[in-house]
Amino acid sequence: MFKKIFLFLFCTFLLTTVNAQSKKVYESRYTDIATKDNLIYSLSKTHKLVVWNMNKGDISYIKKEVSCIYTNQKDEVYCVTIDGKIQKEITANRWKEVGAFTGTPFAIFTTVTNKIASISSKGVKYNNKYYMPKEKNRIGNGMYSFKNNKLRKPQLTYIDQKDRIWISYDFGKFSEVFIFDTKKSAFLNHKSLSILDEKKTFNSKEDYLKDYHKKQFKKYPYHVKKLGKEYSYRFPTELPLYYGIKSITQDKAGNYYLSEGLAYSHKKNGFYEYQITSEKRFYKILENRESSFKKQHEIIGPIIYNNFNESLYYYSNYGFFKLHKNESSYKNELVIDPNVLLYTKKIPHNYGSVMNVSKIIFMDKTRFAFLTKQYGFGYYDGENVNLFN
Repeated sequence: MFKKIFLFLFCTFLLTTVNAQSKKVYESRYTDIATKDNLIYSLSKTHKLVVWNMNKGDISYIKKEVSCIYTNQKDEVYCVTIDGKIQKEITANRWKEVGAFTGTPFAIFTTVTNKIASISSKGVKYNNKYYMPKEKNRIGNGMYSFKNNKLRKPQLTYIDQKDRIWISYDFGKFSEVFIFDTKKSAFLNHKSLSILDEKKTFNSKEDYLKDYHKKQFKKYPYHVKKLGKEYSYRFPTELPLYYGIKSITQDKAGNYYLSEGLAYSHKKNGFYEYQITSEKRFYKILENRESSFKKQHEIIGPIIYNNFNESLYYYSNYGFFKLHKNESSYKNELVIDPNVLLYTKKIPHNYGSVMNVSKIIFMDKTRFAFLTKQYGFGYYDGENVNLFN
């Protein structure tokens, strides 16, 4: 599959030993990445923004005292300094201040109309106002994300095609999301469509769900619709949030894909589709378990939609894969073999691998950058894999 694959190890990047049990666990020096053209903007733990030119394979420049980095759909680059100043890059390493906010900086986004929304410990700042989520806005089965009127740092933030900002927390067995609608300037309320368990016996999970959806449709007609034999739900009711969310992405049509799973249990991994329907604001839920890919103990990481070739990709402890849609399911095609990425034998009682990818960004139809938790960030040019730390 590969013409040639090599590893370029930069600075003090260290190879680990073959024996997984005696392995020293290294940490990535980088906390986030963004891309523009042939540039990768990598944010270090020491608040340095290191900008790499992938054509030359070296550093273009370094900017200090940066807390957040973001590139929008127009390839405009924004950053937030450690003191909360929002800056936009005009030309290479020339930045213009375009706003500011208070609190510990977490993330920054721009809407389709180029309005800026920021996330900090003070909440979401939008149109010069701060918004803090409340209990009624909580979606999922999480525990706590704000205390003493301060927002905790999210594990994941995302802005969707309708300019709604997702703030996600991953507690392993628990997951929660808050969604801020910039058009309404408010967090969306959550309605739980719970049904009393009658302790009936069913022949299969499918029979149980069929009965459950039927009762939801009868009890919550405003939030549930039936289209033929299938049920759909008003956004964001019944979002498929079961375990810790690893990623959120959307395809060209506006369907959502959420990858979820437990780091220590291969039985509860997969990705879920929140698919649009003919009814405005209503979505149906489709599940894709890791078992459908016929790989044992697969741990699903982030899933990403490549806008350049309109395809889905995902990462797992078996490598990077491209997904091909069949009539009723998906087939996966290996893109990068895991051995190339310094995987080792599984640690007893601990599924997964040493290198854990947390973010993937496509730069064109084949090239992409990815952020790891151990070995810095990587760059795949369609043939070769480079790792930088």
